[in-house]
Amino acid sequence: MPRLPATLAIAFAFALSAPVDLSAQAASATPETASDLPAAFVRRSAKKGGGKFFTTADLAKYNASATPQLFARVSGGDLRDVGGGDLALVNRRGLRQTFSAGVENEICRMGIVVNDTRMPDNFDMKSITLQELIAVEYYSGPAVIPPELNATAGDAGRCGLIVAWVKGR
Repeated sequence: MPRLPATLAIAFAFALSAPVDLSAQAASATPETASDLPAAFVRRSAKKGGGKFFTTADLAKYNASATPQLFARVSGGDLRDVGGGDLALVNRRGLRQTFSAGVENEICRMGIVVNDTRMPDNFDMKSITLQELIAVEYYSGPAVIPPELNATAGDAGRCGLIVAWVKGR
């Protein structure tokens, strides 16, 4: 197999790893779509960083049947039944598995923020319908969460953070 020249290989790798810049997309969006995007979402998506940003058009491509499934697909995480009908969004890399039958595996819940308000661990993700979602931000861990969200998310972002922007809340 032929090798690429080093400069081309580096440029190709950079192009694959570069975060999505939605500022141009937001500017070229239809007036209705652009006005629906929250200012904080547009501001954070314009900065270079480790977050992933999704508008309603992006979210529709995931073909999810409900909000919990959408959040799992966007984040690459898992949904876990934690009892009492509650679902937890869990970061796969945050799982700690044990080989001792007497000790349960620890799960690492991702934090959820709705319209810049932190939700409790037992937040019912099904309470948000797919039609209510305007945009979603995903941060894989504390190192990529913007400082302005650290105060809101607190320690909830240690395993990842989903920021959901919802109409009318």
